[in-house]
Amino acid sequence: LHDALPIFNTADFITKKSHFEVGAELLQQGKYKESSENFQKALEESKKLLGENSFDLCPIYYFLGISYQHQGKIESYYECYSKMLQISLKHHGEKHQYTAFAYMGLGMVYETRGEFEEALSYHKRALKILQGMPEQAKELTNCYASIGGIYHALGKFPEALENLNKSLELKKEHFGEDHMEIASSLF
Repeated sequence: LHDALPIFNTADFITKKSHFEVGAELLQQGKYKESSENFQKALEESKKLLGENSFDLCPIYYFLGISYQHQGKIESYYECYSKMLQISLKHHGEKHQYTAFAYMGLGMVYETRGEFEEALSYHKRALKILQGMPEQAKELTNCYASIGGIYHALGKFPEALENLNKSLELKKEHFGEDHMEIASSLF
């Protein structure tokens, strides 16, 4: 068994981790181009260390996708979430947070493209998964809000209101009446 385990170069692992951490910090600072460059380096190192389809690539694809989204690089964003979905489904199936995050990300791509029915389909898949994950309350509320926004864009106002209200009520329940998430829902 010992012979079957891959031998990691510690320096490569530290380099990958460092690029990921720097990318995350730059993302928080709004330095999206620099962030995506670091996430891309972390992804390249991780692929060398772990292989193309390692589940450990999912967080890198997730944050790299967010960086690309903020830069308006929709096709790159789409590629990240497509790959993340493929990997997450292979390793954990439909009932995993990264599967839900990938569906939400793909839904946002389709929404940006104006393909609202396709966007709605992806967000509903994410919603189904997130409803069973209380630890993902913030993402669940975001999912309801996205669905509400899509229904609004489609001119389906009662459905939009229902989902936006559900998002607001869940935010109140999980975060309290005075939380910043409530204020952001009111704008």
